[in-house]
Amino acid sequence: ECSREAPRMMSTFAAFTMRDGYPRRIPDKGTFWHMGKEVKQRAKRMKGFEHPELAKPKSRPRPGRGEVAATIDKALSQRSEAGYRDRWGVDQYGMRTAKTAKKKKNRKTLGG
Repeated sequence: ECSREAPRMMSTFAAFTMRDGYPRRIPDKGTFWHMGKEVKQRAKRMKGFEHPELAKPKSRPRPGRGEVAATIDKALSQRSEAGYRDRWGVDQYGMRTAKTAKKKKNRKTLGG
């Protein structure tokens, strides 16, 4: 009978703890929330409101037909020029390579 008549006592226990200056619930998993999604680290720098962990990588645009053909032509011309320069012993900057360096001949002497 006494328990029904007595006024209810409010608990002084709070199921919160403080971490990084923010109140957290007691079963704290150590994660953060960003725009309603759970993330492992707090955002230190963002572009717009896009969290680094939630950002999807942007795809590179595919090259067009002309760009592919130009790349192939450029590679072929560089290869043919490299063969020409190698034949003459010159590197890509116009400097002589080891192929063109003259070797000193041994002098023949009388008596030795």
